Amino acid sequence: MLRNAASILALSIACCSVSQVAAGDLDRYSAAATMHTWAYAAERIASRCAKQYPEVGAQIQNDLSTWKRNDKIAILRGEATWREMQAASPRSATEERDDEAQLERLWVAISSQGLSDPAGTGKLRCVAYFANRANGALRASRPDVFRALEQ
Repeated sequence: MLRNAASILALSIACCSVSQVAAGDLDRYSAAATMHTWAYAAERIASRCAKQYPEVGAQIQNDLSTWKRNDKIAILRGEATWREMQAASPRSATEERDDEAQLERLWVAISSQGLSDPAGTGKLRCVAYFANRANGALRASRPDVFRALEQ
């Protein structure tokens, strides 16, 4: 069970795109893996966005801090449960490489400037990624994760 919940990290690295689960169906291990995914991705994407677009670095950090403050209980409980899961069943090097590849794909999706995109699209996507977190988009789109962690 713990190994399966931990593998959610590789499947859900892309912010809110994890499919909706019926109310009450999400256990705390799956919720913890999802929350860990969100927190892990947020920290790394914030760093890359700030490096690539330093003019919005302060705004991104402010939004990241707002999200962490607003969802503090769920984030802390998710990370504590994630540490328990890791202690019981550490992730393999292959799984960790897969996670990094998923994170790289997320970064490319956020930062890429397509030929038909208006100028500054990557910067706007970075700002939106963190503004959505600060404004409660994760809680609104995945209340099951928060319910499982805040009970």
